[in-house]
Amino acid sequence: MHQIIALYIRPSLACNTSPDEQEALGRAAALTLNGVEVRIYREAPLTPRARRDGLPARFALIRDAGSKFNLLVVYEVGRLGRNLGDLTDALAQLAQRGVIVHEAARAGEVPGWAALSAAQASYRYEAVAEGRARARAAGVRFGRPRLPPERVQRARQALADGMGVRAAARAAGIGVASVTRLRDAIGMPHHP
Repeated sequence: MHQIIALYIRPSLACNTSPDEQEALGRAAALTLNGVEVRIYREAPLTPRARRDGLPARFALIRDAGSKFNLLVVYEVGRLGRNLGDLTDALAQLAQRGVIVHEAARAGEVPGWAALSAAQASYRYEAVAEGRARARAAGVRFGRPRLPPERVQRARQALADGMGVRAAARAAGIGVASVTRLRDAIGMPHHP
């Protein structure tokens, strides 16, 4: 009987590897594992509804595990879940059905639960990246707010009048560090 290998692909903002690249790497790994047939389980890009409903391709993958395939190739093991609890649940169900998980990014079999701490760190990064992308799309600007131009002008004038950095900051109503950066940007000499 020929070996059927399942390939699971899940797009993410935090994963630098596109779904097409994940598929190409997974197919290459399947060839090295002597897979004759590759069965692909591919998630659609996540929308708010998909976040609520879960990962339908992963649900189908777990349903078919053990009966339609016994070897699973994923780009990274962290692709199997959206958080650490989700991942451990998926890995436990796959192990219970006798499925071996192979990671294409590291070109090797996932040794039990050893990859979970790395996956946990990637979930944090992924959640932050997705949250920032949603916030930027909603018009949120990150970083410190810009100083009002009139205060910057007051600080610039105070420095030109010979005031020190602290006195100019007090006069303009802005922070000492901001006045220091302003002084350095306009090339004024430092006063002792």
